[in-house]
Amino acid sequence: MLRARRGLVATLALAGVLAGGMTLAPTADAKKVTVGGKVSITIPGFSPETGQSLASGRVKAKQGCDGLRVLRFAYFDASGTPTSSTLTSVVTNPNGSFLVALPQPSGDVPPYTLRIFVEPRKTTFRGRKVNCKVITAASPVPQSPTL
Repeated sequence: MLRARRGLVATLALAGVLAGGMTLAPTADAKKVTVGGKVSITIPGFSPETGQSLASGRVKAKQGCDGLRVLRFAYFDASGTPTSSTLTSVVTNPNGSFLVALPQPSGDVPPYTLRIFVEPRKTTFRGRKVNCKVITAASPVPQSPTL
């Protein structure tokens, strides 16, 4: 009988410790955070030999939203229509930096604009869920050298 009481007391004490040690945050505190950001890019001139430019830049965002993002690029001419140039997408480094070989734009109406689209992403940052928003940017493309 004494043994059964000790077992019951030990079980109740253990249950109390577990219940007290495992506090759950109320659902009101567990909000999802939405984070935006910006993109910077440097486009040097196009090489006459290769017809490409090695552009570099960085996605700048807080709360873990700058690293490992997918970027897509598109050229637009002066009238705002997309050109026939096809560009590949790249993935940023963990710190948000990227390096991409851009082909020379082809179209009828210079000057050209490079538009960058950073895809959204869901991640966790310090135990909270974070929704990384879509980021868009645009940059003028330097004139290609004339031969």
